[in-house]
Amino acid sequence: PLLLRRLARRMPELIPQAIDEIRTLCPDVLVVTGDLIDVPFYGMDDPTTTDQVCQDLTLLKRLIDPVGCPVLYLFGNHDHPDTFCGIFSDAQPDVKISGYRFVTFLDEEVTDNFAERLGAERARFEAVLSDRDPTPQIHLQHYLIHPERNEGYPHAYREAEDLRSKIRSSGKVTLSLSGHYHKGEDLGEVDGTYFATARAFCEPPHTYTIYTIDKERVTQENYSIGATTLGKTLFIDLTLLGGMPNANLITTIRELAAEGWSTIGISPRGSGLEHERRVDQLMGQLDEQGFPTEAVIGRSQDGILFEDTADALGCQLSESVALLTVPAEAASAEETGLRSRCVASDHAAAIEALREITKQ
Repeated sequence: PLLLRRLARRMPELIPQAIDEIRTLCPDVLVVTGDLIDVPFYGMDDPTTTDQVCQDLTLLKRLIDPVGCPVLYLFGNHDHPDTFCGIFSDAQPDVKISGYRFVTFLDEEVTDNFAERLGAERARFEAVLSDRDPTPQIHLQHYLIHPERNEGYPHAYREAEDLRSKIRSSGKVTLSLSGHYHKGEDLGEVDGTYFATARAFCEPPHTYTIYTIDKERVTQENYSIGATTLGKTLFIDLTLLGGMPNANLITTIRELAAEGWSTIGISPRGSGLEHERRVDQLMGQLDEQGFPTEAVIGRSQDGILFEDTADALGCQLSESVALLTVPAEAASAEETGLRSRCVASDHAAAIEALREITKQ
């Protein structure tokens, strides 16, 4: 993912930790409210990308399903709906669990990044609110119905007010759970229905929430795995690894990882979808060779944002170093708080520089 705080590469390690903890809490059901992965927009129609999406979703399902209770999955705007529906083809959009009727709505963004509940999903929404089944309902959707958090980006349904009105008139919905808004929204009651939005588990401190319903009163308790920290970090310009990645340089970086160094790649210069595709292809090559990177950062007009990266990922800048290809970027390490910055123009120089600056 493009945003540093979404620690995708740590999820195969952190999700099992959360699942082990959640299992001890004995929930009746686990709800995953969408954005399971971050599909690059350039690859939505690319068979190679969708094959990778399939592999990633299969991995996530394998990590989450052992939780010991039913799991209800939703796709989000960062997912690939067709692939999602293939992997989770056994999903039940309307199921009763522990005396409650869980109704899942799979909606999508329509125009201007606003989601709308249309067609069959809207008809189902109207039907469950007007049928004769007295079982109290819990509604699940990726987008927000309440509150409408649309500052900077539309997180709520375009017709959120109308959906709330229909829910209020029915008197059937005890709890409505959403995702999408990664900051999350704590539980709040509006006209007899509780609304809440899950925090993004991929972002520190990696939070999950237990909602407890007791005689139509709902409470929440947040748990977290804790903020991850990378400590001393090697920032390396991926231009040094472009084309055919050098085995000796990668071996040197793996040796540093064994000594406790974390590695963050600095993206080659460029912008746009094609640039993102090239960077992802490079990272795929490096992954195949066991390159131990935690994230990839870009360059802004102000240069490389080392301090912002340290804040997001918990790097200890005073113990960290940068290996760059542009002399101007290596000037004045004091300005960034880094212990050291140096320049290398080829693989041999990079290996020599790494051995020198990491042993200081």
